[in-house]
Amino acid sequence: MTYVAGWWTWDPDGRALVNRATGERASLRGAVSSEDAGAPDCWLRFDYGHAELRYPLLVAADSTLKGNNEETLERRLDHVQSARLWRQQAGASLTHPSYGTWRRVDDCVTDALACWPETGVTSKPLRQAFRVRGGWLNGVWDEGMDRQIGRPWGDPSVQMETPEFTRYWGRYPFR
Repeated sequence: MTYVAGWWTWDPDGRALVNRATGERASLRGAVSSEDAGAPDCWLRFDYGHAELRYPLLVAADSTLKGNNEETLERRLDHVQSARLWRQQAGASLTHPSYGTWRRVDDCVTDALACWPETGVTSKPLRQAFRVRGGWLNGVWDEGMDRQIGRPWGDPSVQMETPEFTRYWGRYPFR
């Protein structure tokens, strides 16, 4: 059976969500060691893909902040570590992606992760809630920017926001 969420279709062979309107893909590559990710925690590697752009993404499942409990793992899309990996793989001299590249990848992947189904690697859907670290803010690359996508932590009575709501209202830094 094919999993469909909004404009996303699940491709089980490629472990990817594919946007039926744009052809963009968010693909799960698998677990990554903390050494390869360049930071502590448990990491999953995703790739953004479209006709002329491939971009690696690292998602941390950090149990240190919430106790060592699978139900309270904090999921975090880390643009800072992803940019480091992108630099290494592409041989780029830039310290971070251009605004246009980041915006395109961020729009696609935050929406895809909010719809991500349970798989053998993720053990449960990622869509419950997650944080996003780093990105462009007011014309400047900001490694300290921190956003939340989905349900606020610690309040199970609050329903998960729709991706459209979060896209426009949930992207302010939490400092």
